[in-house]
Amino acid sequence: MELNALLNCQHLYTITVFRHHPLLSKYFTLSVLLFCSVSASTQSNYLNAANAALKRGDFQSTHELLEKAEAHCKVTEKVKQNSAVLSAMEGDTDVAIQTLNKIINNGTDNPSLYYNRAIILLNQNDYSAALDDFKKASSLGGKKGSQSERHAFSLKHKSETKQVEALCKLAEQATNKGSFDLAHLYYEDALRLRPNETQVLFAQAHTGLIQGNPFISLNALEKIKPATVSNDEQLEITLVKAYSLARINKMPEAIRLLESTLYSDASDDMRVRELLSYYYLKLSKHQKTLDVLSGRASTHANTFVIAGNAALRLKKYKHALFCYKQAKTMDNDNLNAALGIAMCYSSTDRNQESISYIDSLSQSHPDNHLVWNVNGIIHKDVGLYYKNNFRENQAKAFFVKSAAAFLMAQGLNKHMQAVYNSNRALALYFQNQKEAAKIIWSENDELSSQNNLALLLASQKDYSAAYQILDEQYDDFWTKTKKKHHIIDYNRGLARSRTTLNNNYKFLTNFKLNQERPTLVVENLFSLKSVQDIEAADSFEYILATSDEDCKEQINRKKVKKKKKKKWKFKFFKRKKKKYNGGCPKF
Repeated sequence: MELNALLNCQHLYTITVFRHHPLLSKYFTLSVLLFCSVSASTQSNYLNAANAALKRGDFQSTHELLEKAEAHCKVTEKVKQNSAVLSAMEGDTDVAIQTLNKIINNGTDNPSLYYNRAIILLNQNDYSAALDDFKKASSLGGKKGSQSERHAFSLKHKSETKQVEALCKLAEQATNKGSFDLAHLYYEDALRLRPNETQVLFAQAHTGLIQGNPFISLNALEKIKPATVSNDEQLEITLVKAYSLARINKMPEAIRLLESTLYSDASDDMRVRELLSYYYLKLSKHQKTLDVLSGRASTHANTFVIAGNAALRLKKYKHALFCYKQAKTMDNDNLNAALGIAMCYSSTDRNQESISYIDSLSQSHPDNHLVWNVNGIIHKDVGLYYKNNFRENQAKAFFVKSAAAFLMAQGLNKHMQAVYNSNRALALYFQNQKEAAKIIWSENDELSSQNNLALLLASQKDYSAAYQILDEQYDDFWTKTKKKHHIIDYNRGLARSRTTLNNNYKFLTNFKLNQERPTLVVENLFSLKSVQDIEAADSFEYILATSDEDCKEQINRKKVKKKKKKKWKFKFFKRKKKKYNGGCPKF
């Protein structure tokens, strides 16, 4: 290979005299290499070197290299662009914004300037201004005339991705302020840019969940393709979907979805079990409620209330009492747990404790109709306890207090007036005010009123009328629920056989065990897929200007002393003289 091609040096002079001399050729090659290496050291691309230093976090070197680039290279605007990025990374965002504003105000069409300013605004949580700059960068970045087609497309893609991020941030702000319609508009704008973006779709579904609009949640979740999500992401989708289905009275579908997640995927997420327990309880599947929570430690008081209510319905009073007390330990102000404790005391004939407990709750919650209803039920049950033990006087006092408590509940909640009035009529019946009770029940179409009216007729030996009422109520309940009402069916059988009323028929008292709907807390594990692609390619957030040409550092040669050129002296080989050692010559 020729020496000129190997060195690629513009200032290479060839001395043809020594080209064919082997020894002089070696000296010539060495001198040329030294000359070219010194010559190349004066050439440098300070702008690109500054970019490399900035990306590795060496801010001091970046400052020095940018100063050299500005002093020796004709790239002033590029230096200012990168200086703004340096200021932003150092935390001086005001200076960065001012620098970019000056360049932009000069009428430049460089999309990178708008993009970098948008990044700074986005990090400052100024999402609206950032969104405007990203849109501008996207429009300029798409022009082929301004930059190369490939760079233009990349910049446009980045800008649109950041637009989606800004729109999602604006939607979150609107959601936090309760402006749900505005939030959904932002999400729709984001989906127009990225129609299948799972992060946006899930965020929209979550907003629908918070808003209480399950139809929006379900519509957004249906657009997420299962093949594109991980197991953890699928769990979050399942929770939101099941919660939304239950809100539109599709609780069986919600249960099947959660059961599939629980048993097929062997998920140990407590949120699945808490939702399932609540839906089981709402559908009167009390044993399943206990089973799904069995052996699981919950940190929510409401979960123990749900378990306690299921156990109470199953007449497992000891377990119910344990659950209610656990709930009270976690949340001492939990009223549902307190009412459950009072009912457990009453159901286990701990009469004094139950009366004391419910009277205390009535004093601390005088405006709560549920408390007064439970107060009436407990006083009625204690009255029946004394009545069955032939202590009529003591029993009557409790029946009177029971009727008064039901009347208080009736006055506090007009929507429950029929229910509480039916309970009051039962307290009047046990006080032998049967005609007053009969009038109330006759004017009330509510199920418990009709059952109790039939039992009153049975007590008066009018078994045919009693049976007819009970039979109609049973058929009506079956038509509405497709379930048997066991108490109505039991009483109907006694009336058909004309059995005398003697503590064998079952009166109905309206009592509702209350628990809160579990609060579903989900996490948006999705991230913008396009953002992931960008970060995989380049983790640096900003766009830095680069230069394709090296620039030569200018040197003031007047102040530099010229070095004398060293003349090469070529010495020929001479015969070495032998040293005289002082001895005698030998022959």
